[in-house]
Amino acid sequence: VREFYCATPYRATTFKDVACPNGCENGACITEAEEPSITVVSPNGGELIYEGDVQTIKWTASSQIAKIDIYLQYLEPGKTETPDLIASNVVANTNQYDWTVSVPAGDYQISIQTAAGWGDHAIDHSDNHFSIIRATTAACIDTDSDKDYYTQGSITTYGDIVQTDYCIEG
Repeated sequence: VREFYCATPYRATTFKDVACPNGCENGACITEAEEPSITVVSPNGGELIYEGDVQTIKWTASSQIAKIDIYLQYLEPGKTETPDLIASNVVANTNQYDWTVSVPAGDYQISIQTAAGWGDHAIDHSDNHFSIIRATTAACIDTDSDKDYYTQGSITTYGDIVQTDYCIEG
């Protein structure tokens, strides 16, 4: 094990040798390097996203990561699918990417990792799955004066009258 000693100010007029396990630079100890990290912020699980919508994917990344790749993993019980690349070489410190959802309905997970050649490897995944749902053109019947217009099956009671909104798939 190599040991480094740096002369650091101990008092105004004296210097003291201090052990610096990571070495010295300009008379000061070098602190241990921070591990590279990425954290998926959204979608991070539980979201409902419509086909065709623009979904903003958000993350945080440590400063030593310059660029990232974003992957989408389709989750189907009993199967292992290769993740699809959504975007590559995205500047990491932008912390977001607008993605036009162009995949079929289902449960998915986002993975973000350091792009090849752009820093030490780091990766994170959505904490849980999110769902992409089919966009529909539905005809909805509004029985409660716009209170829950697009909520199929919402029930409103006016005294003895019970009304239920419903939608018919188009």
